[in-house]
Amino acid sequence: MFRAASCLLFALCAAGTLGCAAQHTNTPHDQLLKRAAYDFDCTKDELSVTKIDDQTRGVEGCGHRATYVRSCSRTGPNGMFKADCTWVMNTSRRHGDDDE
Repeated sequence: MFRAASCLLFALCAAGTLGCAAQHTNTPHDQLLKRAAYDFDCTKDELSVTKIDDQTRGVEGCGHRATYVRSCSRTGPNGMFKADCTWVMNTSRRHGDDDE
């Protein structure tokens, strides 16, 4: 009986954890798309993202092209706890702009 109850409790905890993970959609990629969609005044579906390096992405769509850098700051004593991160536009141009 005790073993069956333990297995049931484990299964419920695992299902609860997976359910929360499945609902979490605020990944760095999602944050970037949301920011760029706002900056470019278009939908996330119209954007394409290119990885430049670990902290830099190029975003293109709706006649715009920009470079975004991920900027993070740590909270708590000596930055030991949570990292609050956001994407910051580093460069921007509209397609067709002169490079001069």
